[in-house]
Amino acid sequence: RKNPGGFFRNETIAKPVGGHFEKQQKTKKLMLNNETLKRLKLIEQLILLEEFDQIENQVNKLKKSIENQQLILELETLVKNKSYSSLIEIIQSSIKNKSNVVEFENPTLKALKIELKQLEFELNDKNNELAELEKIIHNFDLRQNKEFGNILEQILRLKKEKLEKEKNINPKKKKDYEEAKFEYEEFHQQFENSKKEDLIELTDKQKKELKKLYREASKLCHPDIVAEKLKIQAEEIFKKLSKAYEENNIEEVKKIYDTLMNGQFNLKKSDTINETELLKLEVSKLRALIDEINKKIDDLKHTESYKLISQIDDLDKYFVKTKKDLLEELKYLQQNE
Repeated sequence: RKNPGGFFRNETIAKPVGGHFEKQQKTKKLMLNNETLKRLKLIEQLILLEEFDQIENQVNKLKKSIENQQLILELETLVKNKSYSSLIEIIQSSIKNKSNVVEFENPTLKALKIELKQLEFELNDKNNELAELEKIIHNFDLRQNKEFGNILEQILRLKKEKLEKEKNINPKKKKDYEEAKFEYEEFHQQFENSKKEDLIELTDKQKKELKKLYREASKLCHPDIVAEKLKIQAEEIFKKLSKAYEENNIEEVKKIYDTLMNGQFNLKKSDTINETELLKLEVSKLRALIDEINKKIDDLKHTESYKLISQIDDLDKYFVKTKKDLLEELKYLQQNE
């Protein structure tokens, strides 16, 4: 009997009896690919080296290459119960019977899967770069509003009111007034919204940890990378992750990361798609997405905010000096109302 996703072998299946395992001989037909073989050998070496804390992680990674859930469940149970001798018996039996299997893999299919996997990594890296740029600008704006947002709002309001009086006398000033009015209203709305945001202060060490956690978590739940059946769930998690990262909420990011590590988000499209045309379609989609993100990154780098931030060597000194300059401007406008 052929069972997809397995390998050909006579295996010993452990059945729980009174908290222990009794062995029962049973023949299973499963197909063992090269990735699975390497992973099984690694698990065997980890047992022999007594690196037991790493075994569970490797068994989880086997889920990518073995579709047979019964086998995965068996391995997980043996690891949980620390039945390492039974685990090694299964691994050695699998490796021994591997030589009896002749595998064929379409080279074009294999190349497409490799290409897609590389694009998945690239997309995630580009997404992280974009998220980091957005975070830098967002945090700068929040601090700017906190440091002197109320002063800047008063300045813009006084300029608007001054131009309103002038345009009533000189109609040619109408355009200047409309621009000042728009600038004031836009800033006022943005300033009011920023008051609702509470940016958590982090130490340099925490900032590095947050960045690392976000990058690792985004690898697992990016909706354009995960297997199709996980896409909707991934979109919801990714939104929460991005929001927590933007707010410096390291505890929430860590919580999401831990949840992802213990979940099923280790399956990517490059692991689950096995049809040439579908792989070509996904490769094309990811290339387009990467181009789109590259354009967003380039656009952000050309914004006035980012140019300003890039020129600042010391943010603390910048905010002190800018606040002083704005207070002088406000004082001047108030004296000349």
